[in-house]
Amino acid sequence: MKHERVLERLGREVKEAGSRRKWAIQHGISAQYVGDVLQGKRPPGPLILRALGLERTISFQERRGA
Repeated sequence: MKHERVLERLGREVKEAGSRRKWAIQHGISAQYVGDVLQGKRPPGPLILRALGLERTISFQERRGA
């Protein structure tokens, strides 16, 4: 899943919760942190990823023509 999709998912869940503050409280995360992530000021870290049911992974692909 690309970074943009993570932000879309977070935004959708925040909207469903009613506000950033409500979503943050439900997941034991600061509302400021959630806002920073949604505004692109900070990357989503382990707490937000866990609340979304996600984990960060790294993948590698072969280069074409290499």
